[in-house]
Amino acid sequence: MSKTKTPNAGEWWVSDRGVIAYVVGLGLNGDPAWQQQGSRQILTDQMKFFLACFHHEPRCTGFDWLPVADALAREFCAENPKYCVMCGVVFGAVPVQPDEVSDMAAIITEHTTQLRELTQRIGDLVQQVNERDAVIEGIRTALHVDYSV
Repeated sequence: MSKTKTPNAGEWWVSDRGVIAYVVGLGLNGDPAWQQQGSRQILTDQMKFFLACFHHEPRCTGFDWLPVADALAREFCAENPKYCVMCGVVFGAVPVQPDEVSDMAAIITEHTTQLRELTQRIGDLVQQVNERDAVIEGIRTALHVDYSV
């Protein structure tokens, strides 16, 4: 039986919606305390709820990490191994004929530009989602405030 990975302080976790969580530590009860981009608030969730929403992402290095960009690059390599600069790293080298080099350079330049544009657009969308989530979390927090005197 495999053991489920649980969060530790200093780790980056990512939800299926693309929300990136930085785990700042664990509470006395062992539940994760975490922060998301654009929020100063430290959030806490019961471990089972956190694990239902997030997965550990060891390749993530910060709030600006774009998992979709990695996936797009790998997908491009799978479909175009002859022209992809990543092929040697990801899919194994493909022999290239000398007359294909200039064509490859043009194609690589074009696809690199497209990938940069897609990465920027994805980053903008992730930022919008993070901002929306911060607003929702603010509303959730406001609803839990005790107004009794």
